[in-house]
Amino acid sequence: MDALSKRRQQGKMFGAHKTKQKGMGDDFHALARYYPGAPFKALDWKAFSRTGELMVREFESEKNIRMIVFLDHSGSMGAGIPFNTKLDFAIRSTMLVMKMAEERQDLFGLVTFADRPTSFLPPGGGKAMFFQLLEILALVEPQGRSDPLAAVDYVMQRVPRASFYVFLTDLESSDSEIFTEAAKRARATKNNITVISPFGPLFETKLTDLTATERAIAEAIFEEYLGYRKQVEDRLRGLGVEIINVGPDDMLPNVIKTYMEGKQLGKGSV
Repeated sequence: MDALSKRRQQGKMFGAHKTKQKGMGDDFHALARYYPGAPFKALDWKAFSRTGELMVREFESEKNIRMIVFLDHSGSMGAGIPFNTKLDFAIRSTMLVMKMAEERQDLFGLVTFADRPTSFLPPGGGKAMFFQLLEILALVEPQGRSDPLAAVDYVMQRVPRASFYVFLTDLESSDSEIFTEAAKRARATKNNITVISPFGPLFETKLTDLTATERAIAEAIFEEYLGYRKQVEDRLRGLGVEIINVGPDDMLPNVIKTYMEGKQLGKGSV
């Protein structure tokens, strides 16, 4: 987790991630004309010598965000290679983003759900909370169907302020109408929503490991999954909900990217 979280400072994908605003941070923002009451130490004498006008240096400060992960542990999330199921990757993703949020002093919350909410960790931070998170995740098992609407209602009753909702769900154990209604209610109170969705066939096996007949069947199933995903995406697109389909190779990088972009855009700003 330490290694992955530190990659946020490297490469194009792991680029700028601050929510930038004028303030009293450490990063230079711009020069501005002097105004009465501006701190004396903010005066830029080099700019004065060039222009003959008193100028002050403004800096960027960093906003903190409130992020809540909705971890789906319905039965379909248990599919995949043993110890590398969709749920296994979702659990690792949750631990990773909690670690990053702790480093950045953001508020992190968690709700686990299947056919009902099964645990809830209110938004907060600190090492003590991280151990609480581990205790919750240690007991998560795939079971039943998925009811994202019940999870959203549960969280909204307890966290009325706008937050950044990140769903880790395969979208396979609930009707698209239920998820659409959940998104509508969350968006009505100005919550931002991103869905990181492990795509079932990618977690089952690699096409290169199959015979020609098995490959044909797998490709047909793949197309069926894509058709269902498109229906869900069409329903949610108008609500401003982003769906990111992922496999085992790119789930963790996309979780990092989603957190960084949420931080940069100030989704769920505290």
